[in-house]
Amino acid sequence: MTREGANGTFSPELLGGAPDAFVQTALLAAGIGLWEWPVPGDRMALSSFLEALLGYPSGGFDGTKLAFLNRLRPLDRPRFEFAVASAIERDAECDAEFQIFDVHGSLRSFMAKGRVMRDAGGAAIRLVGTMQEIPAAVITERRMRRQQAALLSLVGSARTAVSSLDETLARITELAGITVDVERTSVWLLDEDRSKLICRSLYRRSLGRQMAAAALDAGAFPAYIQALEKNRAIDASDAQHDPRTRELAEGYLVPLGITSMLEATVRMDTGELVGVVCHEHVGAMREWLLDEKSFAASIADIVTRALTEERRRHFVEALARSEERYRTYVSISTEAILEAGFDPPVRTDLPLEQQVDEVTRRAVITVGNAALARMLGVESADALHGRAIVTLMSERAVRQVASEWVRANYRLSEHEFRIPSTDGGWRWVLGSSVGVVADGSLSALWSTWRDITARKFALARLEHQARHDPLTGLPNRTWLAERLGVRIDEARATGERVALLLMDLDHFKEINDGLGHYAGDQLLKLIGPRLEPLLQRTQGEIARLER
Repeated sequence: MTREGANGTFSPELLGGAPDAFVQTALLAAGIGLWEWPVPGDRMALSSFLEALLGYPSGGFDGTKLAFLNRLRPLDRPRFEFAVASAIERDAECDAEFQIFDVHGSLRSFMAKGRVMRDAGGAAIRLVGTMQEIPAAVITERRMRRQQAALLSLVGSARTAVSSLDETLARITELAGITVDVERTSVWLLDEDRSKLICRSLYRRSLGRQMAAAALDAGAFPAYIQALEKNRAIDASDAQHDPRTRELAEGYLVPLGITSMLEATVRMDTGELVGVVCHEHVGAMREWLLDEKSFAASIADIVTRALTEERRRHFVEALARSEERYRTYVSISTEAILEAGFDPPVRTDLPLEQQVDEVTRRAVITVGNAALARMLGVESADALHGRAIVTLMSERAVRQVASEWVRANYRLSEHEFRIPSTDGGWRWVLGSSVGVVADGSLSALWSTWRDITARKFALARLEHQARHDPLTGLPNRTWLAERLGVRIDEARATGERVALLLMDLDHFKEINDGLGHYAGDQLLKLIGPRLEPLLQRTQGEIARLER
C-alpha cells in the first residue's frame, strides 16, 4: 500500500516490504498494528488495522504527522515527540505510551515501539514499529494500583518525617496531580474570617513544579462556596457550565483553559469546611471515575490531618507516634485500613521462617476503620479490635503473605489474597502493607485493602472467553496450542505418548445450506457432550478448531 505525499511516494510497510500472511495473521491476532515515521518530511503511515482502531475507514487517515499528533492527548504529545526524537538521535528503540482521541472523540490508550532504519551512509531515514491498544482492564488496574501506592506513600512518609505544612501540601499536590493525571492540583484554604480562598499549594504537571500562590474573593462566588458547604465533593465534567462552578468560568477557568474540575472538600473533625483540594483538567472535557472520586476524598482527608497536626506544631512526628490521632485519620478514610500489632515486638534478626511464624501467630488488629468493617461484614470498627489476622483468612494465606512481606523488608506495595465473604463465598482483596520497625524490632504493620472481587471475576470471564469457543463452550485453538505444549512436555518427561486426533464432519455444508445455519449450530453443540464421556476413559480432552 502506498500513498502520495508532499515528499513523494512512501510505503507504510515495515522493513521495506509487506509482512507475509503468517506474520500479518499473528499481528492481527495479538491486536498489533504497524506504523512508519519517515525522518524527513511531514508524512507518516498507519496500517489498516490501526486506522480501524482509531475509527478511520480503510485508507481514511490522511497520512500526515500533524494529523496524528493533533489527536494525541495534549499532555502526551510532547512526550511522544520526545520519544521519537530521542530514538532517532541516540539510535535507540522508541518506546512510548500515550492516549489518543479516535475519530469519534473517545480517548484510547496505546503503547508504541519502534526502531530506526538507516541508509548505507548511516543517516536515519525512517522509524518503523508496532502499536498496540492497552486494554481498559489493564488501564483500570494500573490506575487503582497507582492510587493505592500514592496513598500508602503519603501515609508512610507522614509517619517517618517531620515537615512544614507547606512542604507537606506540596508533596500531596504533586503526588495527587501525577496520580490523577491532571494539569493543575491545588489546595485552597479559607482565611480566618472566611472571606478569601487562599491557595497554599499549586502543582503544574506539565511544568513539573510548584507555582506561586494566589487568592480568590469568596464573596464573589456564593454558589461555588455553597456547593462546597453542602457537598463532600464536586465532580464537574463541564466546569465552565456546571451550576456549581460556572461562577469561576470568566475570571479563572476560561483564561487558564480549565474544562473539568474534581473538588474534594477539606473539613475538620467537627465537619467545619476549611478548604478544598482541586484537581483541574485542561483540554477536552473529562468524565471523573468513581475510584478517582474516592482517591480525591482520601487526599482531602490527608490534608485535614496535616492541618490538624500543623495546629499542634508537630505534624509528622505526632502523627507517627500518636495512636489516637492516627486512628482518627484511619476512621474517616474511604480506604479500608488496619493496624496489626505484635506484643511483644518481633525481632528482625530472627531467621526468616521464625519471623514468618511469629507474624502469622501473633498479628492482632489494634486499629480498623469503618471501611474495613464494611468489607468484612462486621457491625462496627470497634468489633475488629483484638481479632487475630488468622481469623480473617486462612492460616496458609496469612503465612504466604507474611513470607512475601518479610522478604520484601516489611514493605509490600501490592498483594492479592482471599477472605471469606458473609454470603459463604470468597472475596478477593488487593492489599498493601508497611511495617513499623524501630531498634531492630517489628512492632506493628499498617495495611490498606481494596475489594477487587468484581474485577477478578471480570478478568476470569475475559480469560475464559479468550480460550473457549462462544458457540459450543469447548476450548478453542488458543487453549489447544497451550495445552498440547504442556502435554508434550509431560510426555517427554515420563516417556509416555500423546495422541492428537483431528475430526471433521462430513456433509456439514449440506446441513447448513439445506437446513440453515441454526440447524448447523445445534449439531455442533451436540458433538462435544457425546465425545467427552469417551475421552474421559483415556484422560483425553476435546477442543473445537473453528475455521
